[in-house]
Amino acid sequence: MPLDQTPPPPPDSDGGEPSTRLGLPDGVPLTMSPPISPGRLFLLFSSLAMIGFGGVLPWVHRSLVDRRRILTQAEFAEIFAFSQLLPGPTICNLAIIVGYRRCGLAGGLAALSGMVVPPAIGVLGIAVLYDRYGGTGLVSDVLRGMSVVAVALICSMAIKMARAMPRTLRAGVFALAMFAAIALLKWPLVAVMLGLGTFAVVVQKNPDGGAR
Repeated sequence: MPLDQTPPPPPDSDGGEPSTRLGLPDGVPLTMSPPISPGRLFLLFSSLAMIGFGGVLPWVHRSLVDRRRILTQAEFAEIFAFSQLLPGPTICNLAIIVGYRRCGLAGGLAALSGMVVPPAIGVLGIAVLYDRYGGTGLVSDVLRGMSVVAVALICSMAIKMARAMPRTLRAGVFALAMFAAIALLKWPLVAVMLGLGTFAVVVQKNPDGGAR
């Protein structure tokens, strides 16, 4: 190979085209796939919503980060945190942000529609069946089994996201403070995130980055 040529970047795990960067600030690690059309965004999020029994978020994380590499672990964590601060369902907010970043306003609307419309139709049909057969022992056993699977999926996603976070004393302290405030003290999520977020911005002004 001539010296002035460099090999193309490897394809993503789905065998697609090489990853590309978006127009985001320098210094942010990205592993981005090529631009996605609104139609593909609609199909992507509708398929995730339809298979997301027990909670859509773990499936969205697995698809966007692990398989398609539309987002990095750090980007997903940032978008997820921001989505929790916005009014409305977190997963819908996340879909809008991802769709908008990939394909503008049309992409945001397509991602939201895919996340909401097909599952709504499916849920209406399931509700009719549950109203008729929900009291049977088999259905109750299936629902209990799905609850266990949902917990396992959420734990797996949380561990993967935690591995992408900075392994510093400061990050550990903030994580423990958030856990204690939400899980133990039962404080409002938005108030805790705003309070800790503001404090984190103030602390981050320290150029040394804190203890490691």
